[in-house]
Amino acid sequence: TALVIWLQMQEGDDVAAARRAVTLCHDPRASHFYDSGRLSGRAVAAALGARPGSIAWDAYLVYRPGVRWEAIPPAPLEWVHQLRGSRWADPARYRTGDALVAALRAAVAAVA
Repeated sequence: TALVIWLQMQEGDDVAAARRAVTLCHDPRASHFYDSGRLSGRAVAAALGARPGSIAWDAYLVYRPGVRWEAIPPAPLEWVHQLRGSRWADPARYRTGDALVAALRAAVAAVA
């Protein structure tokens, strides 16, 4: 199962853009959500140890099967992001292109 949460972080990131972007991840196991208040981004950033007020976005989190999100998301088994120069995200976890795909495949394989 995949949860894809769209946040308004840049100009043009609105509900209509999120609906169009659903085609980027059209797997039937994926559920898509639009978070206009960035609540999920704040909660994920906190779970990853970011400074208060940080917002996680363009991040990919992998959890073991059966892990449940309660009021505060648990720390993931593995995570990577696409935010070069971000103030909240660990630069060692920055991945794009083939490196991003390889990191996600390895993380998913570790929990399969």
